[in-house]
Amino acid sequence: MLLQLGKNFSIRKDYVLMSGDKKFYVTHGDVFDSITSQMKWLDHLGDVGYTFLLWVNKLYNNYRTARGLPYCSLSQKIKLSIKQTVSYISVFEIKLTELARAKGCEGIICGHIHQSAIREYDGLIYMNSGDWVESLSALVEDYDGHWSLLYYTADLADEKSKKLRPARLRRFPRPPQLW
Repeated sequence: MLLQLGKNFSIRKDYVLMSGDKKFYVTHGDVFDSITSQMKWLDHLGDVGYTFLLWVNKLYNNYRTARGLPYCSLSQKIKLSIKQTVSYISVFEIKLTELARAKGCEGIICGHIHQSAIREYDGLIYMNSGDWVESLSALVEDYDGHWSLLYYTADLADEKSKKLRPARLRRFPRPPQLW
């Protein structure tokens, strides 16, 4: 545990979550990123470039919104267009599912690479929440331990309150717990 605030809130490096009848290992996922752990200068350069790309993306999507077009993530399109990135993501996902197996869990819940996904690798469940900046996504668990990915889009936004109203939540008998 990194930090405990009161008896109901803590910040942790990792965690084992019981969801339904399954155990999931929850971690950020950066432990398998050699760039952020070993090449700090390249990590910093990438961070500056990424921040600039997010700024351009905001301008681009303001233009798209004014024209009545849907949200589009430039940074995701650029990252996924590079073959090496697709290979990196696949290796990342497999390594994290292997970590879950080593921890005695049936699956992994992570983030870090900003690619939302729910997949199965060799009988283990890999779940990545994506992010709230590029993919506008979140993992949602219902009360029976079933997981879904939700994506925020302009057609889900209430123009008056601008609150998230995911259409896919209607199938749940009770409101899901957001992670």
